[in-house]
Amino acid sequence: MVQDVDAMGGSERQARLLAEALGRAGERVCLITSCGAGPLGRPAGPLREVQGGVEVWRLPLLGFEAAASLIAARAGCDLLYAVGIMMGSFAQRIGRVLQAPVVVKLAGMGAPGDIATLGRLPVRARARLSRELATTTLVCVGEAVEAEARGAGFTRLARIPNGVAVEEPGGDLDPALTSLASGAVLYVGRLQHAKGVDLLVSAWAEVPRGTLLLAGEGPERGALEAQVAALGLGERVRFLGRRTDVPALLRVAQAFVLPSRSEGLSNALLEALAAGAPVVASAIPPNLEVLQGAPGQEAPEGQEAQAPKAEALGAVARGEAPWAEALGAVARGEAPWAEARAGVVVTPEDPHALAAGLAALLEDPPLRARLSAAGPARVRARYGIDAVAARYRELFASLPPARADLLGPARFLRARAATLRRLLTR
Repeated sequence: MVQDVDAMGGSERQARLLAEALGRAGERVCLITSCGAGPLGRPAGPLREVQGGVEVWRLPLLGFEAAASLIAARAGCDLLYAVGIMMGSFAQRIGRVLQAPVVVKLAGMGAPGDIATLGRLPVRARARLSRELATTTLVCVGEAVEAEARGAGFTRLARIPNGVAVEEPGGDLDPALTSLASGAVLYVGRLQHAKGVDLLVSAWAEVPRGTLLLAGEGPERGALEAQVAALGLGERVRFLGRRTDVPALLRVAQAFVLPSRSEGLSNALLEALAAGAPVVASAIPPNLEVLQGAPGQEAPEGQEAQAPKAEALGAVARGEAPWAEALGAVARGEAPWAEARAGVVVTPEDPHALAAGLAALLEDPPLRARLSAAGPARVRARYGIDAVAARYRELFASLPPARADLLGPARFLRARAATLRRLLTR
């Protein structure tokens, strides 16, 4: 279950990739999504279709829980997997009706993340949702997200990263865009505060040459366009809007940049590494986890890599980990940038450090070549979507099986009465 899979944001793309990977592994998967156009909005696609071996249902928000319950019951649901706490709330209630286990993936971290969103809810709604999620297995994409969840009092946690289709075909670019993107620096993602695109524009004013391409849409586009104009960068910064040809853009770009203030685990970063694009990223723990890893992550050939040790990445950010002294100096702002295993990392929230890291990468062909070679291998070993799906299957198999009984219709009616009470209370 995922909100508006047709919007194709990071969480939505992950849900579709995982559903298809589970289908390839022999599981029967039914993907249920809202249409994302208001309570009575019409779905962007057909009500039901089969895509990539996955049965997809698009439902309006009005009556979503009841309809999703009936679809899941019809499918003989063994388990419900939901992305984000809103869908997690639906899934938890449907799981009680069907007597099926529930897994909820926490989306994002920091201010835009699920834990912070939960904290901003009204007291009664926050208490109810916290009670529901306390009995649910929560998936965290990285150490930093897990730390947030533990800080909020949740204990039933599993750590499984996002995945990427390593062999995904790139397609071709329009010749005019190919000419523009060749040798350019590319950002891909939402244009919002958490992504730090304003920091990137400020940094670009200090990079003497080259073109910066911003692929994506978001609430800060107008402010960013004004910032570009104010800095006189109109000829060197291009807004590409939402793109469906990102793999092709990554193939021809000279570098990929991710200046985030906060992340859960960036899909765009994984896609850039998989495409072999040299990366410059802020030295926040989720980015460090991908680009550098922690003690124990680097396994000998033929052995599975282990998850990072608890707080190891936080120790890097604080400069307490001797195995990454240079990265600690970057995170503390004592050095502007450093080379990690799979990318250049720069001091977060510092446009001057970002400019220095970008300039160093752009002026050093051997560095770009090293990083271009390191990225695909790192992603394939730890973040390939089929390997991620295998970890999910292990988690799902460890949960108690669904229990079918004759009381399902009665629980369904009680759940509908509870929904009506919540609506009347609002």
